[in-house]
Amino acid sequence: MTTYERRILFGSGALLALSFFAGIFLSFYQWDHGSPFDRSSWGTYNPVGRATYGPLAFAVILFPVTVPLAFVLALMIYIGLTKQKFWPLPLVGSLSVGLLWIWYLTTLWNFD
Repeated sequence: MTTYERRILFGSGALLALSFFAGIFLSFYQWDHGSPFDRSSWGTYNPVGRATYGPLAFAVILFPVTVPLAFVLALMIYIGLTKQKFWPLPLVGSLSVGLLWIWYLTTLWNFD
């Protein structure tokens, strides 16, 4: 693995981890300030559980949107890893995946 690939993978992983922790933070913020989770069908599950597996289930429900979008984002990351002149592509793809995760989480709150 080249230095370029390691840098891109580290940056992409950092963007994904940041969005994951932002989703957990948002979940705790909603839960602490009278969120709809208090009277929802989620029961006694904590906000970390809602921030992690809730968007996964929502992504499965929205698979007609999720599958093509995941394919495009994975293609962006692959092209950026293989060709150095397209170095912004994997970072933009990883940031898009993170923003999609947060969008799934906040949209899930509206349906709850």
